[in-house]
Amino acid sequence: MVDEEYIKCSYQEENNIKHKITFFNITKNIDITDYVENETLNINKFITNESNSISPNSVSLELKFPDFEDIDEKIITFFDESDKYFSELEGYFDENISEKIKNIVEKDDEVVIYDIFNNTKLELFTGIVKNPVVRQEHLYKILTVEIKDKTVLGYYKRFEKDEVYQGHYFYNSSDKEHSLLYNLAKRIGFDEDKIEIEEIKYSIGDYIRVPVAKFEKEKKIMEELAELVKAAVGSVYVTGDGTLKITSLINQKDTRKLDYELKKGNV
Repeated sequence: MVDEEYIKCSYQEENNIKHKITFFNITKNIDITDYVENETLNINKFITNESNSISPNSVSLELKFPDFEDIDEKIITFFDESDKYFSELEGYFDENISEKIKNIVEKDDEVVIYDIFNNTKLELFTGIVKNPVVRQEHLYKILTVEIKDKTVLGYYKRFEKDEVYQGHYFYNSSDKEHSLLYNLAKRIGFDEDKIEIEEIKYSIGDYIRVPVAKFEKEKKIMEELAELVKAAVGSVYVTGDGTLKITSLINQKDTRKLDYELKKGNV
């Protein structure tokens, strides 16, 4: 949460340029801000397609790396044959820069994006590095990656065998062991403190159980979680700090009741 001063300053147009966006590789414990070339930052939110499946939030980043990181590496001693010189030179630096890039960021690293403003640091986005592509531009290597929120892991993880559960809850915070949504979220890879699920109850207060839930071998865990959320008339999304949130309209927590009398002329 931010304080009132932060909110007040945010309304002032002249403060827009005072926000500082930084990028940090959690996996490798290094700041990678200086390598990022993006002039804009677009976060693609969950989308629902015709089959009611969901996609991870994602951010595309472009990082720029010099072929030579210090002056010593610009100096090649010599080779006797000119053809050997060029082939050795190319192979040496391709291998060298490739390893250096991996030391800074590589596939499956966890990266967080911060917004620093008015002495407050906010997490804008946290995700996993996917789809790295490298291209050469003059004396630089350009690395393009997608940062996808942690639900992407649920599309890679599948059920290893058929699983059947009888009488388990959608979600009951007092009995997480027998709560389907919670257990699937854990299997995707979310930590305990990064899972927030609304209690899913009948209007009379009883927790709702699923009579029989069958998860078939080779099915993607994220797709099955999405089907459960749909059955609970709910929504699922990931917040900027990487927390998986699941809500449901069944318990009417997010619903406001209004009494409205239909009369001639107001319909």
